Amino acid sequence: MVFSAHFAHSPWCQFELALCQRHAMDHGDLLLVVHVINTLVSDFTSTMAAIVRTCTYIPWSQEGQGRVMFWDSLLLALGDVLAPRAPPYLQRRQQRRQRRGEMNQDEEQGEETMIV
Repeated sequence: MVFSAHFAHSPWCQFELALCQRHAMDHGDLLLVVHVINTLVSDFTSTMAAIVRTCTYIPWSQEGQGRVMFWDSLLLALGDVLAPRAPPYLQRRQQRRQRRGEMNQDEEQGEETMIV
C-alpha cells in the first residue's frame, strides 16, 4: 500500500486497504506500507492514521539520501521474496549486507519481520 492523499480519498483504495488488512490478519501475511513523506497524517482516514501510528512503515522521499534509504528498507522488508528478482545493484547491496552481518536477530532466526 502506498499511503498518500490520493489513496486516502479513493473509495477503491480504502476498500483494498480493508481487504488486504483483513487478509493479512487472517493468514498472517505481510502488509507493506509506504508513507509518502509530503502527505499529512491528518489527511489520512482513521484506519490509515492508526496503521501509521502503531506500525513501522517505509517512508518515501524524493531527496537523494531518503530515496536510498527507501530502497534499502524495501529490499530488507521483502527479503528473500524480492532478492532473486531484484536489479543486480540491489542484489549486490543485499549480499554486502549479509556478508557484513547486518541481519537482525529475527532474520537470522528465519522469522518474518512485519514492516508496514
